Amino acid sequence: MFLPLDHPRQMNGVPTDFRPLSVPGLERARSDTDPDDLLLRAAPCKGAIHPNLLRTENVMYESTSASASAQPGPVPFEAGASLKFKFCKQSGAMLAFKAPAERFDVGRRTKVFEKRLISDYKSWTRFTIDLGYSIGSGDLQVVTGLARTSQWSMAAYKSSSSDFSAEAYFSVPSVASASVSHNSHWRSPDRAVLYNCGPSKPTDEADQTLFIRTICVRPRRLFPTKLRASAGAHRLEDADDSDADCGSGVSIESTDRQVTIVKVPQYEEDANILSPILVYILKACPEAEVALARYSDVIPYLGVSESSL
Repeated sequence: MFLPLDHPRQMNGVPTDFRPLSVPGLERARSDTDPDDLLLRAAPCKGAIHPNLLRTENVMYESTSASASAQPGPVPFEAGASLKFKFCKQSGAMLAFKAPAERFDVGRRTKVFEKRLISDYKSWTRFTIDLGYSIGSGDLQVVTGLARTSQWSMAAYKSSSSDFSAEAYFSVPSVASASVSHNSHWRSPDRAVLYNCGPSKPTDEADQTLFIRTICVRPRRLFPTKLRASAGAHRLEDADDSDADCGSGVSIESTDRQVTIVKVPQYEEDANILSPILVYILKACPEAEVALARYSDVIPYLGVSESSL
């Protein structure tokens, strides 16, 4: 957003009406501007997140090695440490990281991003689709901050049974085996537990992104509400339900020559945490053409301070 269209980082091109974003307090970027230095000045470090274990109430952990402690606090990532995690009930997750995660954020400059997002989201969406990416309502987001650390580990699970119970083990390699992939440090006999960790080789460089902070936009109408296709008369309710792909909630207006699809339901689960807020804004403000939401909008509902995220 900051860099001119002829900058080497713009290798994939830019929208036809692209204009570099001017931010108060920052000089305008040139074709030879160092992008990493520019981003650091646009979003400086705002503190750090303490490396305590982040977990849901259905996740417990204990040490299985003498070098590690199961007391509340940071999960020990020192060489040779081994931890045992227990998972129960229907769902849960945990995240552990080695060092305090540095928080970078644009701060009060967020308003500048919001204005540009409102004015340019249509051209950005078209540009994204032209590049071959699939994008729908609520998918367009602008990153305004992030948190980075050196090493991390996570696990999550979801079960249909309230009696679900499983275990997983996470081990930090000894100095002699420090080149072993972090993916091999997790093991669990239960396939319902999904886990990952990084980087592939242990390091103390804080180049692993844990969280991102975004502004998300959802237009009331991203595409035309009706799609027409040449076809014979057909009514969905006349079809056998066992063979129907559309499911309930689809209404079709038909004539002898064409079918008008009034609504196509969405089946995929929306993992965007801001979606409920965006939907509420559009319902509460029928005159609004577009809704914006930020990560900070959900903070009051989490029961934590904004500086801890």
